[in-house]
Amino acid sequence: MKKALTLFLAALLMSGCATNNHEIERQTITGYVIEKDIEKKRLLVIVNDETKTKDSTNYEAEWYFPKEEAVFQDSKGNNISFDKIVVGHMVSTWSTTPSAQSYPSSAELSKLVINEENKNPINQMDEKRLFNTRSTI
Repeated sequence: MKKALTLFLAALLMSGCATNNHEIERQTITGYVIEKDIEKKRLLVIVNDETKTKDSTNYEAEWYFPKEEAVFQDSKGNNISFDKIVVGHMVSTWSTTPSAQSYPSSAELSKLVINEENKNPINQMDEKRLFNTRSTI
C-alpha cells in the first residue's frame, strides 16, 4: 500500500511539473510598417494617429521579430516571404509572446497579413502632428 501511494504521488508530482507547449496566438496591432531592418530581421509597425490618446504624443508602436515558423500573407491570403513586406504596407500582426514594456515595445511575430499594399501614411501623419502643434501655439 505504501509503495502504491508513493508511485501515485510521484506520478502526480511529475504531471504537475510538465510544461505546456501550447502557445496562445493573439492578434496584436493593425498598423503601418514604418521601418524594416533586414540585418536584424525585424519590422517596426505603428498604429495611425486615430488611436493616439489625448494625453500622449506617442503612437502605439511595436518592433516585431519574426519567429522562424512565422507566416506572412499578402492581401489575398497567399503566403509570401519576409522580403515582400515593404515600408508603407498596412498590416495586421499576431504574436505568441507578450509585448516588452518599452517604447516602442517589441514581441515575437508569429503571423503578419498585409491588409493594404503600397499605402504610406507617414507623411500624412507627420503633417497632422505638425498641424496640431502649430494650432496650439
